[in-house]
Amino acid sequence: MNRYVYGSSAHKIEDDIYRQTDAAAIEAERIAKENKKAQLRKSFLFKMCAYGIIIFLLAAGTVYSRVLVMQAATTAEQKQDELMKLIETNNKKKIEFEQNIDLKKIEELAITQYGMQRPDNNQTVYVNVVQQDYGEVVKGSGR
Repeated sequence: MNRYVYGSSAHKIEDDIYRQTDAAAIEAERIAKENKKAQLRKSFLFKMCAYGIIIFLLAAGTVYSRVLVMQAATTAEQKQDELMKLIETNNKKKIEFEQNIDLKKIEELAITQYGMQRPDNNQTVYVNVVQQDYGEVVKGSGR
């Protein structure tokens, strides 16, 4: 870089070198700052994405757990309804069974299918079972 400075015919080379070095250093510093800003921006974006994903997963987990609870409650309610219907059916069957007991049919079945017969008058034996109620205290053998 040749230039003329008023009042002097000599040009200081050192100033130009320092100015060029300073300009290069300033440019390098500016580039370093831009790189650091870009790196900080990337780091910030990465952290925000990570936090967003974590929050989304927590929300999804909460929703999923509540869905499971609601499904379990619905299943329990269905089973309770089914139980009530079965209890009602069981009670109806008991009433129907008790109403359908006919002693004449039972006697007829016993005679025809199983070969049973009514006892004769001389086969009937009456037993007198009159006893006193009492209790005995037995002393143990010391065991």
